[in-house]
Amino acid sequence: MSQTIVLTTSLTPANTTALSAEIVTAHIIADTLAIPLTSTQELGLLPVSTETESSLKDIFEMGSEYPALYPDGVTTATLATSMQEEKDCNKLEASYTALASIMAHRAKVLRNNRRIIGIDILDNAKLAGKKDADIKKLVTNISNTHYKRTHKTAASYSINGGMQIALGGVATDTTCVNTGNTILSFLVKGGTSLNTINVNPKSSFTIPLGWTNLVITNLSATEAGSFDIFMS
Repeated sequence: MSQTIVLTTSLTPANTTALSAEIVTAHIIADTLAIPLTSTQELGLLPVSTETESSLKDIFEMGSEYPALYPDGVTTATLATSMQEEKDCNKLEASYTALASIMAHRAKVLRNNRRIIGIDILDNAKLAGKKDADIKKLVTNISNTHYKRTHKTAASYSINGGMQIALGGVATDTTCVNTGNTILSFLVKGGTSLNTINVNPKSSFTIPLGWTNLVITNLSATEAGSFDIFMS
């Protein structure tokens, strides 16, 4: 049953300013690391599963023992540096994802509370409208405008770990919900990686206008993900 959630702390303007400043500082570094890819390049990226990771470990040990096997430009040292950078990216992603999840969930609770306030106002207005014609007219207008539309049912999709799927005919300006336990990325077909929208587990976002054809990627290499989306 829906209910108002009591919040014992608040995100003050001062806190928002402080956190935003930290994010700006992080962006100064992170923006230089962004890699713009075409949708074709994005689709061509190879996932690395647990089994693949195990095989790569043995392959790299062989390469370390026989350096002549390395492709041009690769050495044991450059490979180690690249692998460490990958680990650092994963570590930072986990840290920022945890922070983002806290903010996303708090915003979800605040939206819940705001909607309940709206429901209470409308209920009170319906009662008051029995005695006040002007309020009754406002209630009627709101009801006719917002509560007599026919809403479609969202379609549910699953996506295996490390895999991508393409969807066409997506209804834009509608809500898409990540119903699984993995992070999913959404990209309009033909867009660059800079346009990618990453959606945390149990979070949602609004499909931008024009995004009728999407490429969805499960960022977990092993765990299957799922999402609900409206189709036109």
